[in-house]
Amino acid sequence: MPLVDDNSGLSPVSLAVYRDGRFILYYSPGELYCFDRRGIPLWSISELPGLEGNEPLPQTAKLAVDSGKGLIFISDQMGRRIIKLLDRLFCDDLGLVNKREEELIALNREQRRSHNAEPIAHKALLYEQAGALEMSRLLWERVLDLDPMHDQAALKLDRLEIEVMTMNAARLK
Repeated sequence: MPLVDDNSGLSPVSLAVYRDGRFILYYSPGELYCFDRRGIPLWSISELPGLEGNEPLPQTAKLAVDSGKGLIFISDQMGRRIIKLLDRLFCDDLGLVNKREEELIALNREQRRSHNAEPIAHKALLYEQAGALEMSRLLWERVLDLDPMHDQAALKLDRLEIEVMTMNAARLK
């Protein structure tokens, strides 16, 4: 049983459990808590850092965790998106290292600080290497929005479009 203030007005809507017994609870109206196996709170958040400042978590959401990587997935059905978070406490406790996730976090920080296209271009390359071609394409489009003369963006977009179309054509066979 999680230890939370009954007068907080929080209503649980989703639960996910890590392999070590700690669990994540999503509360309406948009608060995420992590508890140890005894129900003692370890951390909580209600906002995500964004480019334009902090963004509140969705009012309701579904949860999933990846115990092998220390990742939390929040399904924001109203916003039609998946939010991926790295649970650093879990990773530290179990000695997990997520090089790619840490690199993306560092690039997000740099993007918020600098407001230039290079961190976004680097993220686009990382997503392309991971096989997330649509995400890479979206990021290259953002690069062009910020820097229409970027030396790689237009070429990368053309190549990604060809690759996505080729993959889609192969599925139709």
